[in-house]
Formats: sequence, C-alpha cells, structure tokens
Amino acid sequence: AWKRESTAREEERAREEAIEKEKARRSAINKQRIINFRKGVEHWVEYQEMAAFLGVVKEAFEKTDRKNADTKKWIQWAENYLSNYSVISEDMIRYDVEEYRAEKTNSWQKPAPPPEEPYNYWKRPWYQRGVHR
Repeated sequence: AWKRESTAREEERAREEAIEKEKARRSAINKQRIINFRKGVEHWVEYQEMAAFLGVVKEAFEKTDRKNADTKKWIQWAENYLSNYSVISEDMIRYDVEEYRAEKTNSWQKPAPPPEEPYNYWKRPWYQRGVHR
C-alpha cells in the first residue's frame, strides 16, 4: 500500500511539473511574440516616416525649376531602399515563435533584390500602394 501511495504522489508531482513546464513554455512564447510585435510596430512607424519624408522630397523636386541630377539619383535610391525595407518588415511577422527561434537567423537583415525594371505599381504589397507614389 505504501508503494502505491508513493507512486501516486510521484505521478501527481510529475503531472504538476509537466503543467508548470508547459505554462513556462507558453509564457516564454508569448513574451517573444510581444517583442516581435513591438519590433514590427517600430519598423512600420519608421517606414511610414521615411515614406512621408520621401514624398515631401519628391514633391519639392517636381515643383522646382532647377532639377538636380544628384537629387533625382537619391530619390531613386530611397525608393529602392523603401521597397526593400517593406520586405524586411514583412519577414519579421511570425506567429510560430519556436520556428523563429529554431532558424536562428535574422532574415529581416538580408537585403532584398532590387525591384524589377520598369517598376510595376501593382506588384507592390497592398499596404504600400499610394503611400509615396
């Protein structure tokens, strides 16, 4: 009878430990999701600010009588940078945190290929259309 009680206690303790481990695992995953979400928001806000700034520069460039070749090159460069930046932000959005941890890569830091020429507005993600073009 004593062995049955100790075995039952051990099983109960093992179940409680498993429950605690699962709670800790879920808590860690939720914390990582919150971190990823906040990073995504930071990238989105930064993208919006850069796109707005580029829009102001483009508008001023189009209105001026003296067109500067360097400014035109910079605008093209900035447009390419923003198209890559949006891809970077999109790569950060993940729900499966365990998969994210297993990869151990910073995929959002990999440079995206330059946009195809000529530029096709409709190939842009829906949330970028009309932002600064």
